[in-house]
Amino acid sequence: MCTVSFVKAANGVEITSNRDETTLRSNAMAPATYIYKKKELIFPKDPQGGGTWIGGNKQGRMACLLNGAFDFHHHRPPYRHSRGIVLLDALVAENKDEFISNYDLHNIEPFTLVIYQNDTLTELRWDERKKHIKELNPEETHLWASATLYGPEIVQKRKEWFRKWEKGHEISAPYSIRDFHYHAGEGDPENDVVMKRGSYLQTVSVTSMRLDSEKISLIHDDLVGDNSGSKELLIDISK
Repeated sequence: MCTVSFVKAANGVEITSNRDETTLRSNAMAPATYIYKKKELIFPKDPQGGGTWIGGNKQGRMACLLNGAFDFHHHRPPYRHSRGIVLLDALVAENKDEFISNYDLHNIEPFTLVIYQNDTLTELRWDERKKHIKELNPEETHLWASATLYGPEIVQKRKEWFRKWEKGHEISAPYSIRDFHYHAGEGDPENDVVMKRGSYLQTVSVTSMRLDSEKISLIHDDLVGDNSGSKELLIDISK
């Protein structure tokens, strides 16, 4: 699932995710605040796995998850728990770097996790064998596409669409990147950024998370149900 972008815009940072999922899966809930392991978080909840694919905490940490690491992998359940729980655990960890180094991923399905905090941007890929950790430049824009749905050629094509879109659009306005997430592509419904394959697999939502000096804001557009919504969480980076 997922096409994810990271941009800096209008004195803030934005992560936007197109969630590509089977419509047979339970529909995600609108964004809300939750207490998880005694920490206050903001995210749209996946009722099936109990976790989420995107969310933030009161210290200004944001995280977003994509299924798969580098290549297609075979789904071999049962797994220890949902990948969406990994994201929640990343948000409640006292130190994100220690979390990345020490978190036990044994018997967890492959994923890519992007974490932003305090002007650092970290990518963690888990391929069922080892962790691959990469520090990225937060001053640059970035794009990811799920390895479970898109082969290398399609991933590269999406990055080309992204660079072309950047050249022709102004990213300084809040949420202007959402135009890309709704309209990028070449008219191929199976591989456009808002996609649909067969009867059940499609982009089910577009969710943007924005961090500024005061708060984390979430805008969630449910494309297949009635759970669209928005929510804000005030932050306190001194804690």
